[in-house]
Amino acid sequence: MPLSAIELLLKQRMGLHTATVGSGMVTQAVEQRMLACDIGDPHDYLQIISHSDTELDALIETVVIPETWFYRDRHPFSAFSEWVSESWLPHNRLSPLRILSVPCSTGEEPYTLAMCLADLGLPDKAAQIDAIDISQRNIETAMTASYGNNSFRSKDLGFRDRHFVSDGQRFTLKEDIRTRVNFFRANILGNTFIQQHQPYHVIFCRNLLIYFDRPTQ
Repeated sequence: MPLSAIELLLKQRMGLHTATVGSGMVTQAVEQRMLACDIGDPHDYLQIISHSDTELDALIETVVIPETWFYRDRHPFSAFSEWVSESWLPHNRLSPLRILSVPCSTGEEPYTLAMCLADLGLPDKAAQIDAIDISQRNIETAMTASYGNNSFRSKDLGFRDRHFVSDGQRFTLKEDIRTRVNFFRANILGNTFIQQHQPYHVIFCRNLLIYFDRPTQ
């Protein structure tokens, strides 16, 4: 299998440094896409993704495995809330706070930021949260704002009682939190990445840089 050439394409498109996830995961994703496309020769598949952005995006969707939950590693969110209340609000009450979450995965991180702001008493117009991911599937999942138990791994689940409605199996985020987040599909390595967006005051990118090699970081 011309795996090295496929890995290079993934690095060029999404910055993925294969060593961070292992060649086995990439191989498995390629095999899955070849099966879906009814292609038996890896060289033929390489030719397809070399000329088809649609199939390369499909491969990226297969490689990207979302692993996130609400209030994951609570310390950054506590620091964020403290900074907003002690440093931002006293001096910027008339200016909207601009926040970027990238990659936003299936939405748990940007929605956590929205809950932090709501719990501080900030009205929705006082801040704008942009959530960006390369995966269209992740974006669509995030916009449903419906989550299972795997998204709630924190010891303190008081936020779930305040901001979600349960149907017994799933938890759906309340509308006042959902409307605080704007979701976009974009590639951080693309030439037009957030070209039309104003600068941000806060950027959460904890789950992005770990997949890049040093030059890309």
